[in-house]
Amino acid sequence: MAPRESRSPSYPQVGLGRSVDLLRRLYEGIHRGSVGTSEAQQIMGFSGSSGTGLAMLSALKRFGLIEGRDPNIRITDLGFRLLEPMDQNERQSALRDAALSPPIFAEILTAFGGKLPADAVIRAKLIREHGFTPSGVESFIRSLRETFSLVQSEDLGNAADASPVPSEPTGVPRTMEAPPASSSPAAGSTSPPAVSSAFDVGPESGMTRAAFPLVEGTVYLAFPSNLSADGYAELSDYLQIFLRRAERIRRQQGSRKLEDEDVI
Repeated sequence: MAPRESRSPSYPQVGLGRSVDLLRRLYEGIHRGSVGTSEAQQIMGFSGSSGTGLAMLSALKRFGLIEGRDPNIRITDLGFRLLEPMDQNERQSALRDAALSPPIFAEILTAFGGKLPADAVIRAKLIREHGFTPSGVESFIRSLRETFSLVQSEDLGNAADASPVPSEPTGVPRTMEAPPASSSPAAGSTSPPAVSSAFDVGPESGMTRAAFPLVEGTVYLAFPSNLSADGYAELSDYLQIFLRRAERIRRQQGSRKLEDEDVI
């Protein structure tokens, strides 16, 4: 009988963007209340006995967005900072905190000086040093990159709000410095290491980049050239989320402008 393949270490099986989307569904159903595992899955759109639903709840917990056990699952303070931020800076800070909540995410980022290297490098480290299986490592890398791509896009969006959009990309990637070894949390602490405010998903080959000139400035998009059918579907979902967020921000800015005019 063939030997049974060992399991990879635990990690969020979906990225932070998908997790926040599911958290919002849960928030619409329970607000500040608590709920059981089966009901939580149903609120998020899964059957009460779904293995996928349990995996999604596990991802939310690993990102620090929910806490508690059945039947008292509830949204954390970090989750509320993401869902009901006082301003964009607080949301951005909450995204960074959530992204670094999975210890192995924070460890990988720290190990490579605050930037994510090529997939082959991450793959080798995970298999050789963390006991990942070849099948599990691909899912991990996808979740890791989706998570930090989301944080980077929010950082760049905030930077664009604070300064004029350049007519051409500078080609200089924004980076984040890994914390020094002495800054690691004390034993027993679950706090992520301190990092700077920008994330960099690192240099990769096989990327397609596109620029879309708008009246207000240019929108830049980068994505893998070898996207699968599932990848295209996921990209479409993420773009829809981004556009909804952009529309919400536009409406909020319009409301503030009207309030200012009323005061005048």
